[in-house]
Amino acid sequence: MSVEKLSLQLLQHLPDAYVIVQVDDGDFNQARVVLTNPVFDQLFNKSHYKTDSHWDFFADYLTPSESNFIKMNLQLNAHCEYKTQVAEFDDTWFSFEFFEIESNADSTFYAGKVRDAHDELHTQQEIKNSNILLQSILDNAVDGIITIDSKGTVRTFNRAAERLFGYDADEVIGNNVSMLMTKRDADDHDQYIGNYVKTGKGKIIGIGREVYGLKKSGEEFPIDLGVSGTNINNESIFIGMTRDLTLQKAYEKNLREEKEKAIQANNSKSKFLANMSHELRTPMHTIMGFVDILLEKMSELPAAKQQQFLMQIRDGSDRLLALINDLLDLNKLEAGFMTYSYESVDLVQLIGKSVLELSEYAAENEITIQQNTQQDCLYVCTCDEARIYQVLINLLSNAIKYSKPGKLVDISLTENNNYMTMKVRDQGIGIPESEHISIFEAFTQSSKTVNTAGGTGLGLAICREIISAHYGQIWLENNPEGGSIFYVSISKHIQPSTINRATE
Repeated sequence: MSVEKLSLQLLQHLPDAYVIVQVDDGDFNQARVVLTNPVFDQLFNKSHYKTDSHWDFFADYLTPSESNFIKMNLQLNAHCEYKTQVAEFDDTWFSFEFFEIESNADSTFYAGKVRDAHDELHTQQEIKNSNILLQSILDNAVDGIITIDSKGTVRTFNRAAERLFGYDADEVIGNNVSMLMTKRDADDHDQYIGNYVKTGKGKIIGIGREVYGLKKSGEEFPIDLGVSGTNINNESIFIGMTRDLTLQKAYEKNLREEKEKAIQANNSKSKFLANMSHELRTPMHTIMGFVDILLEKMSELPAAKQQQFLMQIRDGSDRLLALINDLLDLNKLEAGFMTYSYESVDLVQLIGKSVLELSEYAAENEITIQQNTQQDCLYVCTCDEARIYQVLINLLSNAIKYSKPGKLVDISLTENNNYMTMKVRDQGIGIPESEHISIFEAFTQSSKTVNTAGGTGLGLAICREIISAHYGQIWLENNPEGGSIFYVSISKHIQPSTINRATE
């Protein structure tokens, strides 16, 4: 029997519904049904159409937009798979898959397969266990299909298998299937097949298992291998269905990584809530304590003492306000509602203003704060002055906070053709290099400070978002002399009018 006749016979016995559509001169509007199998006839009620029927008979089962979507994808990709609910079958989900099988100068032929998507796994297993042998039909399957004899010699090798393993069919057919597997999997496979031939029972026949395939390039990759056995003319034939698991493995790995990130984020938020609770309660207790004293003993306290208590209340209020502002800023940044007012700003003067603002705080901590900028030079760029000032105050106050008495904190400014870069260097406790990226995430603090210095872990995350809005970057390096160096680069090539319109 010729391969063509066997192909047609096989088509008639396939468990899924198949249809062959002919398209002449690339005109899908004139597509015609030229061949169907009995399952297709039964499923779609052959009274609805006949051989050479127009494509539009599918309109009873697909909407016009769905039909057009399939035709467009066939024109572009020669393949289309589409799942939809078909009212004709009580809104059951069906999968329509079409793929090109042959093309010549005048006509292109497409094979269509229809299956119940709700029972897809069962259908796949039935396909693996069926007597699919002939190459002309198998070549159009999505999965790689390989048939071998009892000696392991490859008899057929479809196009999907060619794409999967990188071999042309004529390079594989006639050779042992072991060339497509790693040595360990090939030895096991030969043993399983031999046992099945001798006893009629096998551990892998009719089920799927994961093995490693071997590409022509020598690359190993994971595949799902399902093997079914049949007998043709008293000869044992084995049909192997192969599917590349590389993307699935990558997806599973990504899920694991995302799960780890979610766990870390949850831990960070738990730490944040604990820190925030402490940070909020401390100034609140201070305020409440001194207010109670003033309410109870106002008349007995001298004016100087009253002034001292009021200053303590003011300091606690400032601390609470700063915490609330951080939370509001973070909420705006995450929601994309942070507003900016861009204008030309002299960064030298802005740095000087921030240094002056923190000079008393530095003196209290016995830290020398030094500005290494040329006062007579203009370093003007477009930015939101208040937000950049917020960044500078955060970086400088952190540098002071985490430095030991007697150390130096300095800030400098440089520029090139594209950026102005401010550098804040301290001689403090430093940050482990493994945390140089995560330290800019919300609710995250350095492992060296999380249990000792307090704080909410919001400051650097807010700084990163502000600098990002200035088309710049913020990053961290270790100071060779001990401590950390924070860099802030702001783009010089932005126009205030353009930016302000974009942020309105």
